[in-house]
Amino acid sequence: MVNTISARQLLRIRPDRRHRILDLREPEEFAKGHYPGAENYPFDEIKVWRKELPKAAAYYLLCEHGSLALRAAGELTECGYTAAAVVGGYRYLP
Repeated sequence: MVNTISARQLLRIRPDRRHRILDLREPEEFAKGHYPGAENYPFDEIKVWRKELPKAAAYYLLCEHGSLALRAAGELTECGYTAAAVVGGYRYLP
């Protein structure tokens, strides 16, 4: 089972070393605008960057519509990370 949070719940999270928001979109999309404090980790490179993430942090995953975030959260959770997908993605953020 994949953990999820709503866009409204994401607004209450302050990104820091223990609570990280990962934007899974491509760098070009990220450069056009992104959630404050989000870090760009393109979904297509998940096999590489997931090995570099510290397991002590909680990860909140965000993409355009939410489907890639769900897949990535599932994959990270299977690897022992604490991860949650933002339901609906950017289109549900205020």
